[in-house]
Amino acid sequence: MKNHAGYTYLILSEVNDFEEIRDWEAFHHEKLNGKGYPFGKTAAELNEPERIMACIDIYQALTEDRPYKKGLSHEKTCEMLDDMAQKGFVDSDISKKIRECFGGI
Repeated sequence: MKNHAGYTYLILSEVNDFEEIRDWEAFHHEKLNGKGYPFGKTAAELNEPERIMACIDIYQALTEDRPYKKGLSHEKTCEMLDDMAQKGFVDSDISKKIRECFGGI
């Protein structure tokens, strides 16, 4: 399961002018504290779009219904993102923006 981000990086590296898109997609499981994957990047190595993708991926994964479980509410998901931000996993400013942006949906 964890290999998909690394494979994405390898595949999109072969596409001309896709470096930015490659990085957005390949780094969506990276954490600010360096404990993510596939490369273990830290906050200093992740730009804002890459941080946004990481938070949005978590939000979508938690709120979406799956065959094996019902998606969480916006509020519960935002509480979890806030907790992740406090632990240094995700960007707290982006977590707050997600709460505001998706609150009315």
